[in-house]
Amino acid sequence: MTSPIKLFLDMNDILLNWLKIKKYFPAKRPVANQLPYTDDDARELLAATTSVRNKAFIHFLAATGCRVGAIPELTIEDVKQIEEGAVVTIYKDTTEEYRTCLTPEALYNLKKYLSQRINTNTDSPLFTTKNNVDSLSLDAAGDVIRHIRKQAKLTVDNGRKTTKGKSQNHAFRKRFTLCLANADIQSKFIEYMMGHYEKQDRYYFKPSNEDLWFQYKKAIKILTLDKSKSMKYELEQNKVIIDDYEKKLQEKVSEIENRYEDVIGALEMEVWVSKMKNYFLDQLEGRGHVHADKEYISKMRDFVNTSTTSSEALETLGGGDELVNFMKKWESLGKHKAK
Repeated sequence: MTSPIKLFLDMNDILLNWLKIKKYFPAKRPVANQLPYTDDDARELLAATTSVRNKAFIHFLAATGCRVGAIPELTIEDVKQIEEGAVVTIYKDTTEEYRTCLTPEALYNLKKYLSQRINTNTDSPLFTTKNNVDSLSLDAAGDVIRHIRKQAKLTVDNGRKTTKGKSQNHAFRKRFTLCLANADIQSKFIEYMMGHYEKQDRYYFKPSNEDLWFQYKKAIKILTLDKSKSMKYELEQNKVIIDDYEKKLQEKVSEIENRYEDVIGALEMEVWVSKMKNYFLDQLEGRGHVHADKEYISKMRDFVNTSTTSSEALETLGGGDELVNFMKKWESLGKHKAK
């Protein structure tokens, strides 16, 4: 009440000791109309109007928590779909710019409203007057909920201008804050989506649309007014989680199977090399036919004396393929038939 007086005096260079004057101010009273809308209140408002625009308007305020004063400047371009919801830029290209989100339910109703309009260019107003062309003025935007409340005859109207009252538009904003808090969203993101972030955060806290949506998704179930749609969304999210889990499980099973095949293959290789060592040992000890070629004898001895892994034993002959060739050459002489 004193602010206009103080401003008038300041503009006319009339200085007063406001510190002393404020000592005589009466004690402050509790501010009226501070309660948030409940889900039932919002559903009553939706049931009290048949206008597609008004329903979209209610869902928009409930889902974004934006001030009604931001509505006149919003354009269709300010709404960017992400997954099944959307990110909305408020006060675009101003020092007060910030972003918030839309639930799938609110986006569905907004698209339904826009589908009946002719002017849906990106720079067209998001909400228009009844002519579907001109943007809602600040007064008109503020009156939308006021007229619907009269039609709905909300019991809250009996408590107008009391501590139990609920403001026409700001009560959506209070509900929005409460929903985000109940969803355990990080406080910095709540402040940002409310447009309440501190001066330093305006320069340093710059979340991406994906960051915002990741946090906002936690509150979709609480923010959704039609709980059947909320349950449907939750089931879809659970299906995504289950599908992702099954995919990871299958990848793990495949990895184990591959490792199992590798182990079995390695064991088979060890058995095969062991048998070949025994065979070569027989040849060297004279229990079988010993070929007179010193080169063969030398390679057999190197192969038998390799006491480490099978792969290293094979390397003495140049690998598995060379061992096969070695045996073929040995048999081709016709003097010995390998088992």
